[in-house]
Amino acid sequence: MLNIGNHKELTPVIPTAPTYVESALDRSDCLKIIEESQKNTIHTYEPENYGRFHGTFIPYTDDTAWIYGRLYDLALEINNEAYKFEPLDMVEHIWYYEFGPEDNMNWHTDIGPGEPFSGRKLTLILNLSTSDEYRGGQLLFNNCEIMAAPRSQGTITAFPSYLVNSTEPVKSGKRKILVAWFGGENFR
Repeated sequence: MLNIGNHKELTPVIPTAPTYVESALDRSDCLKIIEESQKNTIHTYEPENYGRFHGTFIPYTDDTAWIYGRLYDLALEINNEAYKFEPLDMVEHIWYYEFGPEDNMNWHTDIGPGEPFSGRKLTLILNLSTSDEYRGGQLLFNNCEIMAAPRSQGTITAFPSYLVNSTEPVKSGKRKILVAWFGGENFR
């Protein structure tokens, strides 16, 4: 509680921790998402100071609408329970990413200057791979201490887009994930 003089006491709410939903999607849904994602051309990205990874956006079609709907419903539910960001809407396409041997993502935030980055408030990452399909590749958060996210297939990790995160280099195998960003108007 904060004592602010003659005014009422306030309990500060600073949403800075990730939220995990294990088994948010089952194995068959994860495999369908991988199959649908791999219909698109997967590009290699090596942005300066960010690491290396491979990915493609998932176009919104009749075949992918269920993916968008499922992640949107989960985002709203998680947001209502944990973060209470307003307004909250899907601000860009969902992305499919693969991390192979030596691929990684250095420490960064998902929010930044310019559109659509400045409107991001909530990031959702869906594990599509099983934890035994790859070694390394751990999703980490730096929230005054380093925290590791669960690796099980179908698990959603949701976090404020301003939370510093990284992906350790993959040592072997392939880590496959889906990433969606939700937000709206910029934070004030």
